Amino acid sequence: MVLSDSSTPTSSRRRSSVDGFALWAITPEFELLGGVRYFENDLHMRLKSVNGVKVSSKDSQTWADPMIGARLIHPLSQNWLVEVRADIGGFGVQSQFEWNAEGLFGYRLSNTNLLWAGYRALDVDYKEGSPANRYTFDVRMEGFVGGASWTF
Repeated sequence: MVLSDSSTPTSSRRRSSVDGFALWAITPEFELLGGVRYFENDLHMRLKSVNGVKVSSKDSQTWADPMIGARLIHPLSQNWLVEVRADIGGFGVQSQFEWNAEGLFGYRLSNTNLLWAGYRALDVDYKEGSPANRYTFDVRMEGFVGGASWTF
């Protein structure tokens, strides 16, 4: 298939991860954590050839990994706090290995609600399938993050 100069390949990607974990307080500021990190990766590509034939391909992978780690939360004032968290996971269950590190500032809206902003790095080494038909997701994602949390 020959692509024309005017054909523009289009693609869309979505990468998501969600963490769910339980915390065990060692001190009022230091906690151990254990839980699961769920991943979902979707890729959809579309091409148009010179003769107008459209080609489309889509791939999607989902998996979940166990994780363990620690979190330190230190109050800066009555409403402001800083959090440092690190965890590791995968252990060959789905991913070969993964690690996560983050530093966040938080603002307490109430006893149970917080707003967060900071920086996060997540590194994942995931491989699935035979060598001839292997899906590999070996990446480091990092950047600024924000969000909200609540405790119950």
